Amino acid sequence: MIYDLFEGREKSVSGKNYQVKFTKKYDQFKKINGNRVINRGVVSRLIDSIETHGYLMNPILVNEKNEIIDGQHRHSAL
Repeated sequence: MIYDLFEGREKSVSGKNYQVKFTKKYDQFKKINGNRVINRGVVSRLIDSIETHGYLMNPILVNEKNEIIDGQHRHSAL
């Protein structure tokens, strides 16, 4: 599943359909063991970007278990 700022939009990637959803319930997402160590500098730059633009520029990708598969730094910035 892809969580993004555009509620209800679906996207096809590699022949699979994914749902794009919007949420502010960030605590429902879990980090996966083995992901990169969080870099505080990256998180700081993301926080600045969110404050400047008012939103995340890229979505946080999660699997069916709500585990973050891409976007752990973006998640940490929220």
